[in-house]
Amino acid sequence: MRSRRDSLAWLLPALVAAAAFSAFLPALHNQLLCWDDAGSLIDNPNYRGLGWTQIKWMFSPAAAMCNGHYIPLTWLTWGLDYVLWGMAPFGYHLSNLLLHGANAVLFFFVSRRLLMLAAPGSAEVEGTGLGIAAAFSAIVFSLHPLRVESVAWAVERKDVLSGLFYLSTVFAYLRSCECDDKAARRRWLCASIAFFALALLSKITGLAIPVVLVVLDIYPLRRLPGVPAQWVSARARPVLLEKIPFLVLSALAAGMGAWLVRRAGGVFSLAEVGIPERFALTVFAPSFYLWKTVVPVHLAPLYERPYPLDVLSWPFLLSGLFVGGFSAIAYRLRQRFPSVLAVWLIYLVMLAPVSGFVTNGPQLAADRYTYLSCLGWAVLGGAGFLQGWRAAGARWKRVFLPAAGALAVVLALLTWRQTGIWHDDERLWGYVLSIYPGSCIAHYNLGVELGKRGEVAEAVKHYKETVRIRPIYAPAHNNLGAALFADGRNAEAVAEYRLALRAAPMLPYVHRNLGVALQRLRATGEAIEQYREAVRLDPSYADARNLLAGAVGGQGRDDEALARLREELRLKPQSSGAHYNLGLALHQRGRTAEAIAEYREALRLKPRNVDARNNLGVALLSTGRAAEAVDQQREALRANPNYPYAHYSLGLALQGLGKTAEAMEQFQQALNLKPGYAEAQFGLGDCLDALKRPAEALTHYQAALRINPGFALARERVARGQRTGP
Repeated sequence: MRSRRDSLAWLLPALVAAAAFSAFLPALHNQLLCWDDAGSLIDNPNYRGLGWTQIKWMFSPAAAMCNGHYIPLTWLTWGLDYVLWGMAPFGYHLSNLLLHGANAVLFFFVSRRLLMLAAPGSAEVEGTGLGIAAAFSAIVFSLHPLRVESVAWAVERKDVLSGLFYLSTVFAYLRSCECDDKAARRRWLCASIAFFALALLSKITGLAIPVVLVVLDIYPLRRLPGVPAQWVSARARPVLLEKIPFLVLSALAAGMGAWLVRRAGGVFSLAEVGIPERFALTVFAPSFYLWKTVVPVHLAPLYERPYPLDVLSWPFLLSGLFVGGFSAIAYRLRQRFPSVLAVWLIYLVMLAPVSGFVTNGPQLAADRYTYLSCLGWAVLGGAGFLQGWRAAGARWKRVFLPAAGALAVVLALLTWRQTGIWHDDERLWGYVLSIYPGSCIAHYNLGVELGKRGEVAEAVKHYKETVRIRPIYAPAHNNLGAALFADGRNAEAVAEYRLALRAAPMLPYVHRNLGVALQRLRATGEAIEQYREAVRLDPSYADARNLLAGAVGGQGRDDEALARLREELRLKPQSSGAHYNLGLALHQRGRTAEAIAEYREALRLKPRNVDARNNLGVALLSTGRAAEAVDQQREALRANPNYPYAHYSLGLALQGLGKTAEAMEQFQQALNLKPGYAEAQFGLGDCLDALKRPAEALTHYQAALRINPGFALARERVARGQRTGP
């Protein structure tokens, strides 16, 4: 009997892990998405690897600003993914699935302990029923389609990783509470504190753990009385003192989060979202997520907050009534059903940081916020299963298992389907629009994806729909302007950029874009003012500074343009960046020898300045010194192997030396790192032309033209290829 029980104890979590992994298998075929995956993974070379340079960046404030969260442990796992898989999406999704499977197993053991504590002294607790009930809890958690966003979206690695350490924190804490030996108890408690620190370094969502542990101390651990006034007793004080390390870590994490929010400027002010609206969002979240837990249909990556938000509309009024009513009922029945009140309190405190009172995005709600907050409902489901199992006769027990199996199958099928929706940006946002046609964010993101593929007309349609729904959405006006500009409709582009700045006048890149469009319309004076404003808003904006210098020089004021850059150098004589910017300006004016001297000085001051190294190679190549250019580009790639522009420039230099096959390898490397690199596509076409493979060359020229419809040389080559044929 004992051996059968032991084998069952390991068989059940293994089956749970296999089920969790299997339900999410479609994720292994998913791509990395432009939505957040781009900024964190696709276009970010800083995390790629596990060298000292990458690790130092992962723990720096710059990494926190990149993702909006201080998540160094999550960055480490992405760095490991890159070492193992490069930029192949399969590896990133596989890691997410493995972590989620591990969470399912860990939750099985956490749930088993909680159920055992909630039903002490039962003979059934030691038998099959407890294990099956814990497996039921783990299945409800791990197979539920609300988990899809956290598992199938690569950038949400932080959810599954922090979940692993959150569950480890609770498991170690429960083990510490059941130890009679003081040394063993201390070890488990220290392990719990360490796991909590790791959870916070993965994502700060779990910062409410101190409150969660206090609730568990009340029920089911029964280490604290249910009345807080009695916590000053000699018996209760040590239990509370244990929480001090957790509180300190939680306070540090909260402080870091507040600092990040201030730095990023992403939180809406009270003028933008008032107190009544924040309370409405706060009471909406618990009812919404509980409803989606019970009826998991029409799940979406973004439930968009309405503009304006009517706090007296029925969804918010009903949510307020539900939260208030459920709280009152759970408190009233606390003696008879203490587990319901405990789960409800944990649910509320875990949702508090993301419930909407601190409003920092367009979302009304997000499925990923349920990954930790809804764990208690799964345990409660297991408790209900266990009670039914204990009360039922043999015949009913034969019904219980098939019913639980049927529920698991339904959840798995819903999850399988939902996971496939996250395959790529077009499928994801097309699905959102099929269920929420009025989502301006979905229209915007679909426009971004279509624009990347060169489908400018379709992108314009979606951007126009975005600004129709939300007229003051600056990014949509900016992207609509960029699409119109790429289509040669410069006056319309200027109008859209001005609308973007009316909505958000502090965006330097919009000022820069407006300046470029004005220059195309020969309104150089106005363009100069826009470049100056971009530089004023962001003094480190090198592209805007160079465009400003170029525009001033284009008006016959080369001396003034260069004087601005030399003045910057006078103020910062030891600045590698200042020498680099002057080198760029001189290079643009054809003063290549002087530019080379400035690039060399920039590199003397900062040898790992890969931009300066790359541009030095370009300048050397323009003077016919291809061999020296190759040396510089290889040095740049030693400093940063993931720098697509250096791969492209090295390809050009190798072409100049007649090494066509090697040049093609470099162009392909550039494309692997930056799939939308039109010049690299053109370079491949040029190499294939040199190898007398015109049909293949034409394919790459066409690809370059799709990415950049304004690429004149690519258009000429496509026209030539279409005239002559293969």
